[in-house]
Amino acid sequence: MAKIRSAGQFKSGVGNMNINPKIEEMFKRFKIDGKQVPISYLQYFGTDDVYLTYYTWNERPELFFDDDYNTEVCFGTIDIWSKGSFKPIVGLVKQKLRENGFIWKNNGAEMYEPDTGYFHVPVNFCAVAALLVREEATTD
Repeated sequence: MAKIRSAGQFKSGVGNMNINPKIEEMFKRFKIDGKQVPISYLQYFGTDDVYLTYYTWNERPELFFDDDYNTEVCFGTIDIWSKGSFKPIVGLVKQKLRENGFIWKNNGAEMYEPDTGYFHVPVNFCAVAALLVREEATTD
């Protein structure tokens, strides 16, 4: 029997390491005080008082054994932008990440950007996916 790694197939609920569709799906109905909060990849061009942007910044192999890696980890950030109080939003974003199988790592520095009037805080997270390994018979 030979071990065959199934490329691109993972045991976790994330699916594959392109986590962008999962992020957009889980935040597409994200509301604060009954108001839809938009989420956008890297940049947002609207005028809402609260919005989210996101990006991924590191994907790497982990958990090495049998001369190969057996887990992939992808790190990302959801940036919260708000013209008002952002602390409750941070908690809701962290809760949404947890509910969907992501791991909250930390928050970046809280900032105020006087040129736009937005408070800004990055919420860092990761997704972990174990590669499926299946046994197949080989003929020699």
